[in-house]
Amino acid sequence: MKHLKRFHSNQHGAVLVISMLLLLVMTILALSISQTTTLEERMAGNTRDMELAFQASEAGVRSGELRLTNVTDPVSCSDLTTCDSLTQGTFGAINFSGLLKTWWNTNGVEYGVANSHDITQVTEDPKYVVRVRGRTSDTLVVGSQKVTYYEVTSRSYGKTDTSEAVVQSVYAKRTLH
Repeated sequence: MKHLKRFHSNQHGAVLVISMLLLLVMTILALSISQTTTLEERMAGNTRDMELAFQASEAGVRSGELRLTNVTDPVSCSDLTTCDSLTQGTFGAINFSGLLKTWWNTNGVEYGVANSHDITQVTEDPKYVVRVRGRTSDTLVVGSQKVTYYEVTSRSYGKTDTSEAVVQSVYAKRTLH
């Protein structure tokens, strides 16, 4: 018994201090990992939201290009801005990024059926505008073919209004004259 008393009297609680320090380090590490995981989840959600906006805007561009396949070429127009019957408004050269929603509601054509929600994954259907950019003769083909260049621009939001995508393409249509 004397031997056990002497053994216990030499201990001063060093194990308790070391285990408390390890517990503190592990707690800080767990909190850091938790914050990192939360941040990564937010980033993944924002990326998905931007992808939805981009895909919806791409669908708007394709809708505008599809509409151009059925349009007769405005050859008789002297001023290309008056030939543009595919938009609700008339406008000149514009930087499309950063335009307000009211501009798109006034000048844009809604994707799909108007005033309905055709793409359910986004807050609202994309809107697009089509502008005639220029006309030229196609000298590589026999005959009197003309090529008209159109600019199709579409804007859409993702699942929330905080993500916006603007996609633009140039569409060339060849016609005989």
